[in-house]
Amino acid sequence: MAKNSKVGINELKKFAKRLEDAANRDLKRQYNVWLEAIGMEFLGIVQDQIIRLGVVDTRRLLNSFNRGNGDCVFELNQSNLVLKIGTNIEYAAYVNDGHKLPNDQWWEGYHYFDISITILEKIIAASLERKMVQWLRKL
Repeated sequence: MAKNSKVGINELKKFAKRLEDAANRDLKRQYNVWLEAIGMEFLGIVQDQIIRLGVVDTRRLLNSFNRGNGDCVFELNQSNLVLKIGTNIEYAAYVNDGHKLPNDQWWEGYHYFDISITILEKIIAASLERKMVQWLRKL
């Protein structure tokens, strides 16, 4: 029995080494590609919510969630695997979160960004699980 368990431990060590090597090269690169794709999908989700909720007035807010637009925030930090998405439009937070009107009444806001995050969280859960299985099969 000791011989069999030693083989199992050696195989586990080899697998751990392959996993570590993959994480240090291919896996990180592939994760960045996946993260960028998720970011692009999120921009589309935000735009869909802005349109669905009837938020669009001059289309400035809508267009600010288009990568390449000067008002769009799309920052992918590949070394830390962090993606930051948003808009530089000054009134975007008021439209999303709500604000006090001149007559001291509260306007609730559309919550387009919050809804988009909820949708994205569901997509990420399924997508990341599929990607992890794909990445692990390549080891």
